[in-house]
Amino acid sequence: MDSNPATKHKLHEDIADVTHFMEQFALLLKAETQALRAAKFEDAKQMQPQKQEMARQYKKRIQRLVDRKDDIATLPQDDKEKLVAARLKFSEILAENLRVIEAARKTGRRLVEKIISSARDSVSQKTGYGATGKIQSTADSRGAPVSIRLNDTF
Repeated sequence: MDSNPATKHKLHEDIADVTHFMEQFALLLKAETQALRAAKFEDAKQMQPQKQEMARQYKKRIQRLVDRKDDIATLPQDDKEKLVAARLKFSEILAENLRVIEAARKTGRRLVEKIISSARDSVSQKTGYGATGKIQSTADSRGAPVSIRLNDTF
C-alpha cells in the first residue's frame, strides 16, 4: 500500500462511498420487495430504471475497491470487518429481493396457466341429459371453488 496519507484518506473515502451507496441501493431493493409483496407491480416496474442505474454504479464502485485489494489488505482488521459486514448485509437484502422477484414470476405464470386452463375447460364443457333424465355436465360436479396460491414464499 502506498504509505502516502492522502492515498490512505482516498481509500477511506472510497470505502465510505461504497458503504453509503450500498445503503441507498438496499433502500431501493427493500422498496421494490415491499411493492412486489403487496402486488403493486406497477410501482415495482417504475423502480426499474433507477435500479438498473444503481446496479451499474454499484459495479463501478465495487470494481474501484477490487482494484485496490492490496491496499485494503493492509487496513486495520476492524475496518475490513466493517466493510465485509456491510457487503454481507447488502447481499442478504439483494438475495431476498431476488427471491421475491422469482416468487412473483412463478405466481404470475401459475395465474396465467390457471386462466388458460379455466378458459379451455369452459369451452369444452358439455351439458345434456343423462340416462336418468337429469341434466348432466362434464364440468366438475363438486362445484369446488378455484383457488390460486398467490403467497408462494413472499
